[in-house]
Formats: sequence, structure tokens, C-alpha cells
Amino acid sequence: MELAVGPLGPLDIRQDGEPVAAPVGNRCRILVLMLLDGGAVSRSSMAAELWGPEAPRSAPANLRSYLSGLRAWLADRADLIRDGSGWQLVPPSRVRLTVDVEEYADVLVKRGEYEAAQAMLHEFLGDHPHRERAWGQLMVACYRSGDLAGALDAYRRARVALITGYGIEPGAELAALHRAILQRKLPVEVTGYPPEALPHRHLLRPPARIVRRPEAAGFAERG
Repeated sequence: MELAVGPLGPLDIRQDGEPVAAPVGNRCRILVLMLLDGGAVSRSSMAAELWGPEAPRSAPANLRSYLSGLRAWLADRADLIRDGSGWQLVPPSRVRLTVDVEEYADVLVKRGEYEAAQAMLHEFLGDHPHRERAWGQLMVACYRSGDLAGALDAYRRARVALITGYGIEPGAELAALHRAILQRKLPVEVTGYPPEALPHRHLLRPPARIVRRPEAAGFAERG
């Protein structure tokens, strides 16, 4: 059984492809945080995710309530286990839990949580260096946080990864994002570029030479 969580906009949870009613409110945010972390999540990390640096006095009691509600929602989908370092989702062997990192990165950028987005995207891109959407999100997160050099370096590293891996230059969307950042003209609403504009293309092996793609060409691992 696969439980897939899409956190962009209204939380989209599917169990074996079928829609499942999502947990409510902060239980959702704790669920996504645990899925993204993949390990034990401390109470302080949960509090920072829910309330920022100034958690209310009621935070410990509220967290107990949220965790209790999340455990009830999980039922036979996964166990919520507490150890010395925090709480962790432990699914049965027949269950696989997944979450879309790029969608959650969009959520973080829209909320202005640029450092959290950068940390998550750096780790993700270490394993998936050809994801142009994630590189674009990292560029925006760096730029919005005032790190222009970091944004430009992210584009440089994306270009190196694409040329090395596929023998191709970055696509039109990523190149346009790079130009907007260079010109300090990035629109306020931009978080990267829209996933619907990014069809999949999986190259079995790199071409013999670097090619410039026309606008109509497909994209390597854009989705």
C-alpha cells in the first residue's frame, strides 16, 4: 500500500491512488513535517514549524492534542513512535509513505520560510541534481532571502548538472528565471516556475555533444 501526500494548496492524500480525507489543521502540518524529515522530529522542531520562534504557553498541551489526533488518523497506516529524540512515523512493511518535496518547497517559499526551503532543497538536489523545478525553487528562495550570490550559484550548479548528466543546457524557464534574478526583476508571486509547464523527458544516455534546445523541445526531469 502506498500513502502519497501532496502538500501544495489543499492537502491531497491518496492511498493506493484513491483520495483520502486529510487530517485537520496543524495535524496536517505535523504529518508533512514528519514525512519530509524521514526521522524523529523533536517537539521543538514541531513548535517552530507551527508557531515560529515564539510558541504560546499552551504549545506543549496543543502538541499533545495534535499528536493524539494524528495517531488516531493514521490508524493502521503507520505507527507514531516516540523515542529519545522525538516522534517518528513508522509504517508497516506493506505501507510506503511519500511526499512531494517540490510542492512543499513551493509552500515554504510562499510563506516566506526561505531558510527552511533552502535546507530542504539542498538535500533533495543532492540526490536529484537534474530536477530543474527544484533548482528554480532554490534560486528563488536564495534571492528572496537576500542571497543574490547563492541564487546565481544555484543556476551555475544546475547548468553543470544538466550538461554533465544529459549534455543539454538549462531549459527556457530556468534561463528566464536566471535573467530575471540578474536584472533584479523577479515578480513577487514567482516561487520557481509552474509544474504544469514542465513535461517529463527521460534521456537514456547523454547526447554526444551539448545542444541548445528550441522552445518546443521537452525537458529533462522537469516534472
